[in-house]
Amino acid sequence: MTFKWLVGLLLVFLVYSSANIFMKFSSSGEGMITALFYLVCAFAVLGIYAILWQLVLKHIPLTTAFMFKSITVLYGMFFAAVIFKEHITVNNMIGALMIITGIIILGWRS
Repeated sequence: MTFKWLVGLLLVFLVYSSANIFMKFSSSGEGMITALFYLVCAFAVLGIYAILWQLVLKHIPLTTAFMFKSITVLYGMFFAAVIFKEHITVNNMIGALMIITGIIILGWRS
């Protein structure tokens, strides 16, 4: 696995995580048309993710790529704090550290 494809994999999961932003906006209660617009955007982003995921899997083994999928939790925490002004607790940070540690340990073994 080259550095280029590792970065590509992380960007693919960033695209995947951004679909959750649209889903959260759709539940904001601003009206049916607005909610429908955000849901359509979420499905479009998920479609783009599916295509990019297949492209990445041509260059990275599935077991390795799927191991990195847990990084979406970290992206979610980042988006929650930056976009939605949600508070990140110490427990959230401990969990994020555990995720990063797990990725490093599993990556080291493979």
